[in-house]
Amino acid sequence: MQHLMTSLRCYGIGVKPQTENDIPRLSKLLRIPILWTPGDFAFTYAIPDSIGRSFIGLPAKAKGIDLQFKAFHEFGHILSGHVGDEPEILWYDKLSRDKREIEADAVALIALMPVGSDWQDIRTSRFGVRLYNERLRLYFTYGI
Repeated sequence: MQHLMTSLRCYGIGVKPQTENDIPRLSKLLRIPILWTPGDFAFTYAIPDSIGRSFIGLPAKAKGIDLQFKAFHEFGHILSGHVGDEPEILWYDKLSRDKREIEADAVALIALMPVGSDWQDIRTSRFGVRLYNERLRLYFTYGI
């Protein structure tokens, strides 16, 4: 996990808490377009080739911490190298405990609550409390 932290910091993740304003910044920096979908789901669609046609789909109606977590989770798939040599769709699934999903969750948690920031602000909803508890587990397990 420590090697991942080094690459995340290159994009400002883990340096300061990321906000909704950082979603388009990171999209532009990584050259990964965002497709706003009418559904309630988030996904990463990747067609690896010389052009690297990948994009992230995010629900247009998502706001606040829900949107931020889903966006940085999907960026996490790309930054963690989960895009392989074959066309693939990676769906955000709260119930999946697949290694790739756990790593993408870790990227999102680090983006929203880097070490040294005040994590108390995130606990304003049940979802925020769950994220806070997951972030504590990540910190005490891996030190990141």
